[in-house]
Amino acid sequence: MNYDALGLITFIALLGYMIFLNSTRIVEVHICELNKLTIYVDKKPPPTELKLGDCIIKSMSNERYGTLRRVMRKGAK
Repeated sequence: MNYDALGLITFIALLGYMIFLNSTRIVEVHICELNKLTIYVDKKPPPTELKLGDCIIKSMSNERYGTLRRVMRKGAK
């Protein structure tokens, strides 16, 4: 096996490992509800000028946060 192929395999393995680490990373997510309806999900707190109901901060994996964001975007359309 030549060094180019070994380098490529090592690079792909490193890239896969970094993606795995990012998806399992724990993040704090701001979730706001108004009248039992979730209206805001983001890593950043909502602007103070907006009245978004009751907001809580939950810790979850980055993968779970991404799933919630996709659901919120599809529901808004």
